[in-house]
Amino acid sequence: MIKTTVMSLALLAGVAAVAHAQSNVAALPPGAAAAPAVAPVGPAPSPQYVGPHPGAGWYPKEQETEARMQPSPEWLGPKPSSAWYGKEQQSQAVAPSPAYPGPRPN
Repeated sequence: MIKTTVMSLALLAGVAAVAHAQSNVAALPPGAAAAPAVAPVGPAPSPQYVGPHPGAGWYPKEQETEARMQPSPEWLGPKPSSAWYGKEQQSQAVAPSPAYPGPRPN
């Protein structure tokens, strides 16, 4: 209950402060002109485009930095399709499936 009361009072104080600030800004004396807008100050525009021209980038010539790689004389891993596959043998006779234990058809 105390937390709710404190939060309500804080909200009420915030609303009052915002309303007071808005009324002070809006209450200009009669006949007073609004402050003139200040133009943003920035660098003057360049007379020419200062960036790279389209299509005139720097493209270095490709060159090899190391000796070419030579393939090994023989592949060190297993030969393709030469993996060891154990021969599969049936360990026991295949028994027929038991009768269907589900519900009887209508």
